[in-house]
Amino acid sequence: MRNNRFTKNLASALCILCAGVLQAAEPETGTKTGEDPEFDRIRRAHGENANKLFESALKKKDLIPLHGAFSRLWLNRELPEANRLLHDAQQAIIQHEKGKGVMTVEIASSEHVKWQMRTWNRIYQLFHDKSRFHPGRLDKKAQAMIEEMFWLYVGKMSRFERAGLRHVWSIHGSENHEMMHYSNALLALQALKNSPKYKHRKLPDGRSVKQHYDAWNSYYKEYCVSRAKHGLLVEVFSMYGPSYTLPEITNMRDFSEDKTLRQRMDQLLHLIWADWAVGQIIGVRGGGRTRIYQDDPKNENRLTHWGNRDRWRNMSHFLLDNGKWWKGVPNHPIAGSAFVMATTGYRLPDVIMDIALDAEGRGDYVYVTRRVAKQKKMAAKDIPVTYSPWYAFDPEDPGMLGYDYCTPDYVMGSLIVDPRLPRVTSHLYTKGQDLKEGIPALTAQNRYHAIVFASDINARVVPQCEGLGNHKTYGQQQAVQHKNVLLVQRHAKAKTTGDMRVIFGGKGMKQRLVERNGWLILKEGNARLGVKGFSQTKPNESCGSKWDNGVILRMKNDNAPVAFVAGRNKDFADLAAFTKYLQGFVGNPENGWFTLSHGTQGSLSLHLKSDALPKVNGKPIDLRPKMLFDGPFMSSEHDSGSVTIRKGRRELKIDMNK
Repeated sequence: MRNNRFTKNLASALCILCAGVLQAAEPETGTKTGEDPEFDRIRRAHGENANKLFESALKKKDLIPLHGAFSRLWLNRELPEANRLLHDAQQAIIQHEKGKGVMTVEIASSEHVKWQMRTWNRIYQLFHDKSRFHPGRLDKKAQAMIEEMFWLYVGKMSRFERAGLRHVWSIHGSENHEMMHYSNALLALQALKNSPKYKHRKLPDGRSVKQHYDAWNSYYKEYCVSRAKHGLLVEVFSMYGPSYTLPEITNMRDFSEDKTLRQRMDQLLHLIWADWAVGQIIGVRGGGRTRIYQDDPKNENRLTHWGNRDRWRNMSHFLLDNGKWWKGVPNHPIAGSAFVMATTGYRLPDVIMDIALDAEGRGDYVYVTRRVAKQKKMAAKDIPVTYSPWYAFDPEDPGMLGYDYCTPDYVMGSLIVDPRLPRVTSHLYTKGQDLKEGIPALTAQNRYHAIVFASDINARVVPQCEGLGNHKTYGQQQAVQHKNVLLVQRHAKAKTTGDMRVIFGGKGMKQRLVERNGWLILKEGNARLGVKGFSQTKPNESCGSKWDNGVILRMKNDNAPVAFVAGRNKDFADLAAFTKYLQGFVGNPENGWFTLSHGTQGSLSLHLKSDALPKVNGKPIDLRPKMLFDGPFMSSEHDSGSVTIRKGRRELKIDMNK
């Protein structure tokens, strides 16, 4: 049956080649065809699905000109209309910025353009007259118009000093904004250095187009190496990553003229997707995130359908062919990630697909990784920009770990942060003040821990403090975790952070809870979870709680330590067995600490005033471990640049030093 389906899909894939599929600029690292027919089918289906997306787009009423042009150019039809629509798309930009019919530096460097520049870069690189992919589909007039916009864009957006290699661990604005800002400058400069009209021109700082291009090209090659050595995304699996960070990396992977940069971006994407794969179940990451915005506490429907909106899960559909992503045609110029992912040559290697799709085969395991969160000291005079926050991160002393405990039935994950580090600003350099060491807003905002279940994409339980500033919190919690036990408390010095709460964000969870001696016990799919808020003064006493609604449970003590203990049904015959297990945990506040202990599982401790590192079995957490990635499926020593991804007989070794 599988072979018949494989044969039909292969025939179908061959039939669509006339439309043209973007082939990888280089063979995918670690991807070998023929090892698994199903994985080969998934990779081939990508191109067929891309055509479905563009066909769907052309059927959409009131499709915006930019997407209408891209669809026609990709499908190689109505090319005069496609080129005309590009001019309409340019005029739409000018009108949006209240211009007078002509593109200017101010308009080309606006936020509105920056957010859609990935699409303009992709259209140009795919279809210009000397493209390696589909040359000549852009007519001369449209190509000249895009090159002029590129020139105006880089005149303000490319900063030579910012591209210095010593700044490779600094971030300007935010991770996703910076990636849009500067990666698009790189590809625009690449186009201009090859343009007879622009290649000999000087930018406003007096340097040539090629000098700027060379600087950014070197910067991004080092960027890849440094991430493989010290850690991946700073905005850890935030909502912004798949929409605005990965598409820019993918563009550089597909279109860079520099073979080394293409290969390194390809490898970086492998690392990011492998890191996602080992910490998710049914596509939903199990915890350990930043910048996860809170839903309206009065909207129970939103609170219980969070997984449907998980952008990482939705992005994975492009690469795993397990969702009909081509039906969701975006219709806003800044929403270009779908078109990037549809037309990329990037494909997941077998080993990463195997990890992502085989939760049962992965079994139970711990995955720990260094996450860069701490800002280091930096003199204001050394900062090469003059506006927006500047985050000078310290990759050698990151200040944070990601901790995931993964099973086929649930994933529990957290971020373990040094609670002693102060919150610091990253803006004062604009007033001549040096940056201080501590946790900046970028990595303090809306930190997130959670347990997600394999029963449903929306089944999750989340410790979450109330956001008092537009539902945002800064440094809201301190946490410590060991395998299936997580202990969380509101940080004593958190900002815009209210009461400690627990979100039971799955269908009907509240109705299925049972209470045993202060523990609320949930059966979800093939797993169970016990939740208990403890007193800060009385040994093993519950702090008490009340329901805000059918989803949010609020602790009566706003600084209460809250314990989460999970188990699999296969290990506990019934509710009584799991209850007996929970009764073995004892919470004890003593000498300024709260310790949760169990006779056979040891102890977890949090300092009640957030003035000391969390402890496991009485020993402070090591936030600078030897390993960068430490788990059975992904492993690497810190600062080595060499990462091994493996599952069973499959193995992929990535060495960014080569």
